[in-house]
Amino acid sequence: MMICYPHPSLILGLLSLVGGIVGCGSEAKSDHLEHHVPAHRPHDLGEAVQVILVRWEALEREWQADPVAARQKLSELIDIVRWLPEIAADSDLAEADWNRVQAISNAWLDDLVPLSRSAATATTSFPKFTANEQLEVLKGLAPKAHREHGHTHDHHHGHSHD
Repeated sequence: MMICYPHPSLILGLLSLVGGIVGCGSEAKSDHLEHHVPAHRPHDLGEAVQVILVRWEALEREWQADPVAARQKLSELIDIVRWLPEIAADSDLAEADWNRVQAISNAWLDDLVPLSRSAATATTSFPKFTANEQLEVLKGLAPKAHREHGHTHDHHHGHSHD
């Protein structure tokens, strides 16, 4: 009885075909996940400044009235404040200006993150927005922060993001 084995080139061809199919599928999934942008992410620094102020003032009003909804809004506000340096990096801001954006973001996160860990109740109030000077700095930088045309989040702008 004679046993027939497939030719080695046929086996290699099938393996590369299967590998290509599997590779394409997983690559497509990772590309899709990598490009997901949350709906509440501002497009540029000017929009971020406006959204932060509106959301902060809304939280001042709603913190005691609806603690559950307020916590979700706070979570989104923290996201936006965290994104400030990334949004600024995706523009043509100079390094010194980007550093100012990062410092403001860090200062605001120092105020907001502890609030997210505490319970919103009828007896606690959300802090009044007192960072008007920092907000004015960001408003002043917004016109300088034009998005780089066709920029693709490579985050290599000649400055550190740490």
